[in-house]
Amino acid sequence: MKILIFLLLLSCVVSAEQEYFTWVDAQGRIHNSPLERKTQSANSVEPSSQNDAAVNRPDIDNPKSYLSEQQFQQKKQQYEAENPPFYTYVDETGRVRNQVIVDHEIDVVPVAPQSYDHILAPPFRVGLAMSDDCCQRYRNYFSAPLPAHKAVVFSGFLNSVPLSTRAGPRQAWYVSLESGADLVDVALRLRGLPADLSQQPEVAVIVADEDFRALYFIPQLSLLEKEESWAEAGFYHSLLRIEDPSVAAFIVYFPANPAEGVSLEVEWWHGKTSD
Repeated sequence: MKILIFLLLLSCVVSAEQEYFTWVDAQGRIHNSPLERKTQSANSVEPSSQNDAAVNRPDIDNPKSYLSEQQFQQKKQQYEAENPPFYTYVDETGRVRNQVIVDHEIDVVPVAPQSYDHILAPPFRVGLAMSDDCCQRYRNYFSAPLPAHKAVVFSGFLNSVPLSTRAGPRQAWYVSLESGADLVDVALRLRGLPADLSQQPEVAVIVADEDFRALYFIPQLSLLEKEESWAEAGFYHSLLRIEDPSVAAFIVYFPANPAEGVSLEVEWWHGKTSD
């Protein structure tokens, strides 16, 4: 009997203990605050809530008790108006805040189709005379195949072998691609050229296959100016569309002597059709 009385008293003491929750303020200090006691159990539901649920609950035996499509859309719009979406963030004082997301109309600007400075396709290949007597002697001077979406810079001509032309040896870069795709876009970016167009040297390109036989010849590369910005210095660039899977290498050279300090950046990626 004494043991039973002791257990009853112990349960009363435990139930009477105050519960606390721990939280951290904006200054990083830890606080313990007492929890408010609830007179109702967690599973208890107020009569008004029960009545509301009974009223809004459709009768499965009565199809007319279900909302129509129009009524459903009206309730949906009302709910969205009363409960707008929000995002949660922490401000500079460490407080957690909720900010309503404001819907803004987004103006969709149609993207203009990509334009190319040069298009290389099999009908425009050079003759066999140039193809057989051009680039094979320079096979050991080409770069390692460049992977897609990785810009590589070729600066200066210290480690480059001059290209033999009818006008004499000319400084050149020898670039090979890790390609073989049906559609390839190649960007050639030249930095260090004179700003005065009248003083800019001509830039020529020879395009070859994996056996370093010439396929195409661009006697004068079309260059567009990219103006200087806060992010990068200005440069001149040309975009090539290659519709020939045999293309694997480039020789970029100057028919006349180039300006000092000129560098070439090459980047390529798989092309997409207009469809």
